[in-house]
Amino acid sequence: TMYDAFTMAKIRKSMVVPPLEGLKIPLTKSGSDKTLLVFYQPGCHNCEIQMKELIENYPRLKANGVRVISISADMDKNTFEQEQKEFPWTDKLCDFKGFAGNNFMNYGVLGTPTFYLLDKDSKMIKRFAFFEDAKL
Repeated sequence: TMYDAFTMAKIRKSMVVPPLEGLKIPLTKSGSDKTLLVFYQPGCHNCEIQMKELIENYPRLKANGVRVISISADMDKNTFEQEQKEFPWTDKLCDFKGFAGNNFMNYGVLGTPTFYLLDKDSKMIKRFAFFEDAKL
């Protein structure tokens, strides 16, 4: 629909992305060469597959200076706390508002998983749905 097209166009290639609510160290202050944002939803089969792949590849990403930040659409605190224990990266966000949360809205996320690859200046390099498309 037209609304979906406008929402997804909120952030385009080479644009500086909005700040993430709840992030302790801002995107531009992490010292990372690149940042990989992953918006996901618990119970989403494809999200589970992509998150497993991300977990398996995390040591390589970390060694190459890529910061990983996961943003959950979870609405239940207990589920989120259990789930995020599996993630080896530090930055794990959830506001318990699902797709209506500010981070999901500010980034125009309509479906999960949604990945954003950012450069060191918080400019979007690309947006994609499968970890393998990161080509990191």
